[in-house]
Amino acid sequence: MKKETILWKEDLPVNVLAADVREWPIHFHEDLELIYLLKGKLTIKSGGYTHLLSGGDVFIVNSNEIHSIESQSEENMVMFFYLKEKYFAEYHPELRQHFFVLNTKEKKEKHAAYLRDHMGRIMLEILEKGYQYREKAEEEAHNIIGCLLAHFACSYQNAEGNESDGSKILTRRLARIMNYICENYSRKLTLQEIAEREDLSIYYLSHVMKECTSLSFQDFLNYIRSYESIPLLLETNKKVAAISEEMGFSAVRYYIKHFKNWYGMTPKEYRETHTAFEIKPENCGVYTRLRPEEIKEALKLYSEEMCREVLFGKDNLPVIIDIDLSASESVIEAAKTEHGRNGTAASTYEKAGVAWDKPFAFPSRLLAAEIMKPLARPYNLMRSLHEPLLKNGTNYMITATASAGKTESISILLYNLNEEICADLQRAAYDRMEILRYIEKVDINTNFLVKLTGLSGEYEISRYKMNRENAIIAYEDAINKQNFIGRRQMILNNWHTLPQIDSERVSACSALNLVSRLSGFAAELILIDRVKE
Repeated sequence: MKKETILWKEDLPVNVLAADVREWPIHFHEDLELIYLLKGKLTIKSGGYTHLLSGGDVFIVNSNEIHSIESQSEENMVMFFYLKEKYFAEYHPELRQHFFVLNTKEKKEKHAAYLRDHMGRIMLEILEKGYQYREKAEEEAHNIIGCLLAHFACSYQNAEGNESDGSKILTRRLARIMNYICENYSRKLTLQEIAEREDLSIYYLSHVMKECTSLSFQDFLNYIRSYESIPLLLETNKKVAAISEEMGFSAVRYYIKHFKNWYGMTPKEYRETHTAFEIKPENCGVYTRLRPEEIKEALKLYSEEMCREVLFGKDNLPVIIDIDLSASESVIEAAKTEHGRNGTAASTYEKAGVAWDKPFAFPSRLLAAEIMKPLARPYNLMRSLHEPLLKNGTNYMITATASAGKTESISILLYNLNEEICADLQRAAYDRMEILRYIEKVDINTNFLVKLTGLSGEYEISRYKMNRENAIIAYEDAINKQNFIGRRQMILNNWHTLPQIDSERVSACSALNLVSRLSGFAAELILIDRVKE
């Protein structure tokens, strides 16, 4: 039995693997894992139960959930999706309060189909590595988490949960126990303490632990302590005795004994023969990776439309924007009323800075200045829509329209701004050269997550993205336009001011999550329109 560490590549909080799996002996990891079986049959033992999966089934393994996989067919095709829980919990804090029970043998096929579709999109985005594939893969991951929280979540504490027959009580109990051990291994921890927390007999708990981990409670605890000590051995100069105490061992001789039992050498020998660069994931699976062509062909069986769509077709704190459109018509009617109070459509956005979300309202007056025109293109496009304002902040603005109780269109304007940048631009707003110098040196990155709840159906999403280079060339062109620079150079300059434009069709199931990453002085306008039936 091993604890596996997921390897995250290219700063992406999502990792994927497609393989023909023979077996994956008993193991666990601290991140969420979704298993999508495209072909063949698998047995998964997890949470005290055995599950038989066949082609098209999806299964989720929770953080620190002990599980094993074994093939039940001559060949299979399995896609594994790993979601970095620590990263996504920053955007979805409720993630840590829930675990998920998902076996598509149960009667949730509509939502399982939604998950299959979005997992397929992630796989194809990462395989193709096309335009903005990282952002698209992360966006799809947020949508998967939104669906899991809405339809498959069970509270760790609720004794009944979402299961009407109580058949997953053991799964919940084991999830709680494993998380508790992994969070408290570094102190004195006893089986008696856990048994009292779970209101179980110590003998029954001992049997459950042995059955699910193949280890006694004490052996499992000592394995976790030994495993977690490796970064301290290789990345610090701490003495072995100090590491032993920090990991919760009562004496250094026990640390040395158990470490040698698991790694075949003492902690000192391990430190002398390894380096920090050699800390690699411990992978115990027996599998053969699939070729990209095989994966694409298999995915077409379940979603030809999705496959065709994808194939052809110094940081600020994350900005999380929540919009509930479940009662869209009444929400937007209220926005229209406020819109009317603020004056005509042409002046609403300038006045919005006073009327909405004080004191962090969108800097409409700044962008309305004539000298800011090269930076205000996305803003002026948004303004020309004359839509009621739902919500705004220092670096975003949301508008929408609705009819017959359904949201028809949503417009999202994002700017990579903060209050300090707005103040600096305000001071420089009378000198084009000063603005140019300023936007050349602005070097911040912002991750936006827009959570739109209450949306279901098909939507067309169009994106208009202005990057820092677009803005710089536009100002340079404006400053130098009085000098003749040649028609060819004028054409090239004009090309460099053009934004990046992208569009795609998506399905929303109760919620839609959109991700945008803006670097330097940049902006994005996102238009979401319902596809008419």
